[in-house]
Amino acid sequence: WFTGHEMDLDYVKINISDSSTTSPTNPTNCSTINCATFDFPTMTLNVPCLSYDGKNYKLKLKLVQTNPQILFALTGIEPASPCSSSNTQSTSSSLKTVTLSTTNNYQINFSTGKLGSTNNPIKDYDISLEPWCTEKPGVCGNFVDLGNVDINGNIQIPKSGYLSDEAGFEDCVEIDTTHTFINKNRDGSYTVFRILKHEKPSQCDHTLVIEYRNIK
Repeated sequence: WFTGHEMDLDYVKINISDSSTTSPTNPTNCSTINCATFDFPTMTLNVPCLSYDGKNYKLKLKLVQTNPQILFALTGIEPASPCSSSNTQSTSSSLKTVTLSTTNNYQINFSTGKLGSTNNPIKDYDISLEPWCTEKPGVCGNFVDLGNVDINGNIQIPKSGYLSDEAGFEDCVEIDTTHTFINKNRDGSYTVFRILKHEKPSQCDHTLVIEYRNIK
Protein backbone atom coordinates (compact mmCIF):
# COMPACT_ATOMS: atom_id res chain seq x y z
CA TRP A 1 0.00 0.00 0.00
CA PHE A 2 2.93 2.34 -0.85
CA THR A 3 4.36 2.09 2.69
CA GLY A 4 7.42 0.02 1.81
CA HIS A 5 5.79 -3.14 3.18
CA GLU A 6 4.97 -6.20 1.14
CA MET A 7 1.92 -8.47 1.49
CA ASP A 8 2.04 -12.04 0.18
CA LEU A 9 -1.30 -13.68 -0.61
CA ASP A 10 -1.50 -17.47 -0.54
CA TYR A 11 -4.88 -17.56 -2.27
CA VAL A 12 -7.96 -15.52 -3.08
CA LYS A 13 -11.36 -16.93 -2.14
CA ILE A 14 -14.30 -15.54 -4.14
CA ASN A 15 -17.88 -16.02 -3.01
CA ILE A 16 -20.48 -15.34 -5.71
CA SER A 17 -23.91 -14.25 -4.49
CA ASP A 18 -26.85 -12.12 -5.59
CA SER A 19 -29.59 -10.08 -3.95
CA SER A 20 -32.46 -12.37 -4.92
CA THR A 21 -34.45 -14.33 -2.37
CA THR A 22 -33.18 -17.60 -3.80
CA SER A 23 -30.03 -18.87 -2.12
CA PRO A 24 -27.23 -19.15 -4.67
CA THR A 25 -25.48 -22.44 -5.28
CA ASN A 26 -22.04 -22.38 -3.69
CA PRO A 27 -19.28 -23.66 -5.99
CA THR A 28 -17.34 -26.54 -4.44
CA ASN A 29 -14.63 -27.08 -7.03
CA CYS A 30 -14.06 -23.63 -8.51
CA SER A 31 -10.50 -22.42 -8.86
CA THR A 32 -8.59 -19.59 -10.45
CA ILE A 33 -6.27 -21.42 -12.81
CA ASN A 34 -4.36 -18.72 -14.70
CA CYS A 35 -2.40 -16.08 -12.84
CA ALA A 36 -4.42 -13.17 -11.51
CA THR A 37 -2.90 -9.66 -11.63
CA PHE A 38 -3.38 -6.62 -9.43
CA ASP A 39 -3.34 -3.14 -10.95
CA PHE A 40 -2.22 -0.68 -8.27
CA PRO A 41 -3.26 2.59 -10.00
CA THR A 42 -6.88 1.41 -10.21
CA MET A 43 -6.66 -0.96 -7.18
CA THR A 44 -8.26 -3.67 -9.33
CA LEU A 45 -7.73 -7.42 -9.19
CA ASN A 46 -8.02 -9.03 -12.64
CA VAL A 47 -8.88 -12.76 -12.58
CA PRO A 48 -8.45 -14.17 -16.11
CA CYS A 49 -10.37 -17.38 -15.52
CA LEU A 50 -12.78 -18.61 -12.87
CA SER A 51 -14.59 -21.94 -13.33
CA TYR A 52 -18.05 -21.86 -11.78
CA ASP A 53 -21.09 -24.07 -12.33
CA GLY A 54 -19.60 -25.53 -15.52
CA LYS A 55 -18.84 -22.14 -17.09
CA ASN A 56 -15.74 -19.92 -17.24
CA TYR A 57 -15.55 -16.20 -16.50
CA LYS A 58 -13.17 -13.26 -16.46
CA LEU A 59 -13.54 -11.10 -13.36
CA LYS A 60 -12.59 -7.59 -12.28
CA LEU A 61 -12.67 -6.85 -8.56
CA LYS A 62 -11.94 -3.45 -7.02
CA LEU A 63 -10.27 -3.22 -3.63
CA VAL A 64 -12.71 -1.33 -1.39
CA GLN A 65 -11.41 -2.07 2.11
CA THR A 66 -8.19 -3.20 3.79
CA ASN A 67 -9.08 -2.90 7.47
CA PRO A 68 -10.15 -4.85 9.49
CA GLN A 69 -10.21 -7.28 6.55
CA ILE A 70 -9.50 -7.11 2.84
CA LEU A 71 -12.67 -6.74 0.77
CA PHE A 72 -13.13 -6.61 -3.00
CA ALA A 73 -16.21 -5.53 -4.94
CA LEU A 74 -17.06 -7.28 -8.20
CA THR A 75 -17.04 -4.59 -10.92
CA GLY A 76 -16.93 -6.69 -14.08
CA ILE A 77 -17.68 -10.21 -15.28
CA GLU A 78 -17.68 -11.73 -18.77
CA PRO A 79 -17.46 -15.20 -20.34
CA ALA A 80 -13.99 -16.68 -20.80
CA SER A 81 -12.49 -19.51 -22.80
CA PRO A 82 -11.88 -22.80 -20.98
CA CYS A 83 -9.41 -22.41 -18.13
CA SER A 84 -6.16 -24.19 -18.74
CA SER A 85 -2.56 -24.29 -17.56
CA SER A 86 0.41 -26.44 -18.46
CA ASN A 87 0.95 -27.12 -14.76
CA THR A 88 -2.69 -27.85 -13.94
CA GLN A 89 -4.14 -31.33 -13.90
CA SER A 90 -7.76 -32.30 -14.51
CA THR A 91 -9.85 -34.32 -12.11
CA SER A 92 -10.35 -37.17 -14.55
CA SER A 93 -8.02 -39.53 -12.70
CA SER A 94 -9.97 -41.80 -10.35
CA LEU A 95 -9.29 -41.74 -6.63
CA LYS A 96 -7.70 -44.77 -5.03
CA THR A 97 -7.27 -45.75 -1.38
CA VAL A 98 -4.54 -47.68 0.38
CA THR A 99 -3.80 -48.60 3.99
CA LEU A 100 -0.28 -48.14 5.29
CA SER A 101 0.81 -49.43 8.68
CA THR A 102 4.12 -49.36 10.52
CA THR A 103 3.46 -52.98 11.51
CA ASN A 104 2.85 -54.27 7.98
CA ASN A 105 2.70 -52.49 4.60
CA TYR A 106 4.46 -49.21 5.30
CA GLN A 107 5.67 -48.27 1.78
CA ILE A 108 3.90 -47.55 -1.51
CA ASN A 109 4.96 -46.86 -5.07
CA PHE A 110 2.13 -44.63 -6.26
CA SER A 111 2.74 -45.25 -9.96
CA THR A 112 2.47 -49.05 -9.77
CA GLY A 113 0.47 -49.42 -6.56
CA LYS A 114 3.15 -51.80 -5.27
CA LEU A 115 3.45 -52.03 -1.47
CA GLY A 116 6.49 -52.67 0.66
CA SER A 117 6.19 -54.47 3.99
CA THR A 118 8.42 -55.00 6.99
CA ASN A 119 9.27 -58.48 5.66
CA ASN A 120 9.52 -57.44 2.01
CA PRO A 121 10.51 -53.77 1.64
CA ILE A 122 10.80 -52.14 -1.79
CA LYS A 123 13.51 -49.76 -2.96
CA ASP A 124 11.37 -47.78 -5.42
CA TYR A 125 8.75 -46.58 -2.92
CA ASP A 126 7.41 -43.04 -3.17
CA ILE A 127 6.36 -42.52 0.45
CA SER A 128 6.82 -44.56 3.62
CA LEU A 129 5.24 -44.43 7.07
CA GLU A 130 7.61 -44.15 10.04
CA PRO A 131 7.21 -45.76 13.52
CA TRP A 132 7.62 -42.47 15.36
CA CYS A 133 6.42 -41.98 18.93
CA THR A 134 4.52 -38.84 17.94
CA GLU A 135 0.88 -37.79 17.82
CA LYS A 136 1.01 -36.97 14.11
CA PRO A 137 2.21 -39.60 11.61
CA GLY A 138 5.75 -39.33 10.30
CA VAL A 139 6.01 -39.77 6.54
CA CYS A 140 9.08 -39.94 4.29
CA GLY A 141 8.85 -38.79 0.68
CA ASN A 142 9.32 -35.87 -1.66
CA PHE A 143 6.08 -33.94 -1.23
CA VAL A 144 4.70 -30.44 -0.76
CA ASP A 145 2.01 -29.58 1.78
CA LEU A 146 -0.81 -27.92 -0.17
CA GLY A 147 -2.85 -27.09 2.91
CA ASN A 148 -6.52 -27.88 3.41
CA VAL A 149 -7.54 -28.05 -0.27
CA ASP A 150 -9.93 -30.29 -2.19
CA ILE A 151 -8.14 -33.35 -3.58
CA ASN A 152 -10.73 -33.41 -6.38
CA GLY A 153 -10.03 -29.82 -7.37
CA ASN A 154 -7.70 -28.56 -10.07
CA ILE A 155 -4.26 -28.96 -8.53
CA GLN A 156 -1.41 -26.80 -9.77
CA ILE A 157 1.90 -28.64 -9.56
CA PRO A 158 4.40 -26.60 -7.51
CA LYS A 159 7.73 -25.97 -9.18
CA SER A 160 9.65 -26.04 -5.88
CA GLY A 161 9.30 -26.71 -2.16
CA TYR A 162 9.46 -30.51 -2.27
CA LEU A 163 10.59 -31.99 1.03
CA SER A 164 13.53 -34.16 -0.04
CA ASP A 165 14.60 -31.79 -2.85
CA GLU A 166 14.85 -28.97 -0.30
CA ALA A 167 16.75 -31.11 2.21
CA GLY A 168 19.12 -32.64 -0.34
CA PHE A 169 18.45 -36.11 1.04
CA GLU A 170 15.47 -38.41 1.63
CA ASP A 171 13.63 -36.54 4.38
CA CYS A 172 10.74 -37.35 6.72
CA VAL A 173 8.35 -35.08 8.64
CA GLU A 174 5.22 -35.21 10.74
CA ILE A 175 2.27 -34.35 8.53
CA ASP A 176 -1.06 -32.69 9.21
CA THR A 177 -3.82 -35.26 8.72
CA THR A 178 -6.26 -32.56 7.54
CA HIS A 179 -4.05 -31.38 4.67
CA THR A 180 -3.59 -32.44 1.06
CA PHE A 181 -0.12 -33.17 -0.34
CA ILE A 182 1.44 -33.59 -3.77
CA ASN A 183 4.34 -36.02 -4.12
CA LYS A 184 7.02 -35.96 -6.81
CA ASN A 185 7.38 -39.65 -7.57
CA ARG A 186 10.60 -41.45 -8.44
CA ASP A 187 9.51 -41.95 -12.06
CA GLY A 188 8.87 -38.23 -12.55
CA SER A 189 5.08 -38.37 -12.22
CA TYR A 190 3.08 -36.72 -9.44
CA THR A 191 0.49 -37.97 -6.96
CA VAL A 192 -1.96 -35.96 -4.88
CA PHE A 193 -2.79 -37.63 -1.56
CA ARG A 194 -4.45 -36.99 1.77
CA ILE A 195 -5.16 -38.90 4.97
CA LEU A 196 -8.69 -40.26 5.35
CA LYS A 197 -8.07 -42.00 8.68
CA HIS A 198 -5.25 -42.07 11.22
CA GLU A 199 -5.01 -44.53 14.10
CA LYS A 200 -2.35 -45.29 16.71
CA PRO A 201 -2.56 -48.96 17.74
CA SER A 202 0.35 -48.36 20.13
CA GLN A 203 2.55 -45.50 21.31
CA CYS A 204 4.90 -45.61 18.33
CA ASP A 205 2.83 -47.40 15.68
CA HIS A 206 0.60 -45.66 13.15
CA THR A 207 -1.99 -46.80 10.62
CA LEU A 208 -3.08 -44.53 7.76
CA VAL A 209 -5.88 -44.86 5.25
CA ILE A 210 -4.68 -42.73 2.31
CA GLU A 211 -6.74 -41.42 -0.57
CA TYR A 212 -4.74 -40.54 -3.69
CA ARG A 213 -4.84 -39.91 -7.42
CA ASN A 214 -1.98 -40.05 -9.88
CA ILE A 215 -1.39 -37.15 -12.25
CA LYS A 216 1.13 -36.81 -15.04
